[in-house]
Amino acid sequence: MAKKRAILERMQENPAGDWKIDDFIEEARRVGLVVRAPARGSHYTFASPHVEVIVTVPFRRPIKPTYPRQFVSLVRRHLAEKEKLNG
Repeated sequence: MAKKRAILERMQENPAGDWKIDDFIEEARRVGLVVRAPARGSHYTFASPHVEVIVTVPFRRPIKPTYPRQFVSLVRRHLAEKEKLNG
């Protein structure tokens, strides 16, 4: 589990890193986010059932630093809300 958690920590520490869409998908599935692949176009959508925020990330590389920042924020808020609900 430490290796898995490292993806989110590395994204937070280095949002300008060489990120792949697979890194986002892996982390999203691990924490329970909803992942929607593009029907047309090239952007993946990440959403939380607990937070009213949607983050879209382009498939094409390089992925700009703003996308990992938004994604990390979504994951942190999602986990906080999930913990509140579970007590």
